[in-house]
Amino acid sequence: MEQTLVTARLKLTLVTTCEDGSQDLEWVHKIRSDLLATSWSILGPSKSMEDTKTFLQNRLPLRDAPDDDKRKYRVTYIVHKLITGGPQQVNTCACASDVIGTVSLSASQTVPLPKNFTVSGGLATGILTLETGYAYLPSAWSHEYATEALSAMLDAFKKAKSYWAPYKKVYIEGICSPDNPASARVLEKAGLEKIGLYEWEGDNVFLAGAWRECCVNVYGIWLVD
Repeated sequence: MEQTLVTARLKLTLVTTCEDGSQDLEWVHKIRSDLLATSWSILGPSKSMEDTKTFLQNRLPLRDAPDDDKRKYRVTYIVHKLITGGPQQVNTCACASDVIGTVSLSASQTVPLPKNFTVSGGLATGILTLETGYAYLPSAWSHEYATEALSAMLDAFKKAKSYWAPYKKVYIEGICSPDNPASARVLEKAGLEKIGLYEWEGDNVFLAGAWRECCVNVYGIWLVD
């Protein structure tokens, strides 16, 4: 797994710890505590550093877990915008950057999906199914940074087939509210195909300043096939 991914405008750094006082925890808290960055998250914003620590504990990979535990394969990158220097200087002091967001692969589904909207996985089938997610500060919106970062992460893991062993196939899914076309564009531009609109019965959910109906657009892509 790559510790750092670099694009023309961005640097992605792998989150490896949630220890108190760590740079990773502080960077993620900057995103998780922002009301607008988390406005489409069902978890809402972090109200304290401890909230962010709990959030990260559920997203760091469990490296000692058995292969049939999907939590072994979850991953989170912090997304930095390069503001001086460039990709060729990213590992030198000549390159400065701002933290603008996060992009991740999660072992659990935000919304449990029925069989016709997802791909059943497991060691028996050799298929691993994960969900992608992302959050960005408002200053990073409308610049296609989210698409650039998600594409970079997916491309890196598509090439790193040994990372997924013993799984032979990897399926990535993503969801977004039909009221959030910006997120839909991110998924589509990163190569995920729309599976359909999944609707279920339940109480409406308060997201991005309004009550939303119980439905999500579902997207998916075979990362390793």
